[in-house]
Amino acid sequence: GAWVQMHFDQRFEAKLAEREILHRSSLKKAGPDPEALDKLEQEYRRDRERIVSERDRKIDEARAG
Repeated sequence: GAWVQMHFDQRFEAKLAEREILHRSSLKKAGPDPEALDKLEQEYRRDRERIVSERDRKIDEARAG
């Protein structure tokens, strides 16, 4: 129930935070190149969507038993 969701939320919030740190680091390294920045933003969005989707799937699996 609630414990399962909280457990997965904490685990995946940590994954999202880690990914954000990596993203910010990549942005700094990319400098002012608009194409590189756009590519990094797209990758970051895709990764966030993948992580959230994985979290939701795992919560659903845990609820289903």
